[in-house]
Amino acid sequence: MWSIKEHAGKALKTSTLLFLLLTVVNVVPDTSFNEWDSNNNSKISMDEFQSHFVEYYYSDWDMNNDNHLDDEDFYRMTFKVLDSNNNDRLDFSESKWGYDYLYGDYVDYEVAVKKESDSEIDYRTFYRSIYESGYYRDFDSDSDGHLNENELAKAIYTTWDIDGNGYLSNNEFTTFNNLYLET
Repeated sequence: MWSIKEHAGKALKTSTLLFLLLTVVNVVPDTSFNEWDSNNNSKISMDEFQSHFVEYYYSDWDMNNDNHLDDEDFYRMTFKVLDSNNNDRLDFSESKWGYDYLYGDYVDYEVAVKKESDSEIDYRTFYRSIYESGYYRDFDSDSDGHLNENELAKAIYTTWDIDGNGYLSNNEFTTFNNLYLET
């Protein structure tokens, strides 16, 4: 069982990844609580979240349009987001920030990347270091090697539900919305 601190840390990392990935795409859906709370009961259920997430966000992660997110889709999108100067390589600040902020619980930057390159890393190096960490596999609840739209939405929803009550309150949603979805 995760402590509140561990849950919040994982929520922050997952939400940051979601935000970064959303900034890569051009779709900008309504991020208001009321839009996500489709039955207007002042809380967002898993079903409401999944419905909205799948409609507006999942297809951007599924880079080859095969209706599931494999590790290649997932890591390619992540690499693209971290590559802020779009040179198909991660310089020290891009890769260090990604590893420290997004994958800190999974990968030790010094062990995974620094030993292979003192300046920039390519996608292959990035993929290998993250793949071996198990980061992607933690989201794959049925262990089939793919994240379907509901698995990805559920993983993100769970991290946003800080109190673990099965619903997103306006406060929980607004915390992440203000930090990660609003542009």
